[in-house]
Amino acid sequence: MVLSTHAVVGGALGRLLPGGPVVALLAGFASHFLLDLIPHWDYQLDSVVKAPKGSPLGADSQGESLGVEGSRVLSGWLFWRDVAKVLLDLALGALVVWFFFSDLQAVLTSVWWGAFGAVLPDGLQFLHLKFKPRVLFGLQRFHQFVHSNHDFRSRLAAGVSYQVFIIAVVILVVKIILP
Repeated sequence: MVLSTHAVVGGALGRLLPGGPVVALLAGFASHFLLDLIPHWDYQLDSVVKAPKGSPLGADSQGESLGVEGSRVLSGWLFWRDVAKVLLDLALGALVVWFFFSDLQAVLTSVWWGAFGAVLPDGLQFLHLKFKPRVLFGLQRFHQFVHSNHDFRSRLAAGVSYQVFIIAVVILVVKIILP
């Protein structure tokens, strides 16, 4: 799923669940993995490259350290273009969360903690790919394990429509439960 979809679902959970920011953060975090189980479309990050076949485990052909899934993040222009894509995606998700779920000041904090928790696994994945801290290897193995293996990147219209549909359903459910 794109970050916008994760953020909206996490924000909705923060809006719906009692228990405050900690519950919202944890629910958002868990929702990320549940959503990633569903076959979905993701945009391409051109700065993330996979190791060539036959490379030694843990290193690419130049001896560069790789992440759990045999990938690394390039620096330079491709990296900054990907940063722009991700920031635009996050901004869109934040706009939707703000517009639909921030009507009550009492739960505003929980809404944002839920949204943050929902996008956090992908942020940690970036840290894992870029800096390879050992502490994240287990989480990334789990993230890779639950992530749907279906590749829908060639079906942009269907992929985007599907995620807009998920966002619309989540907003509708929240508005029905909390009119």
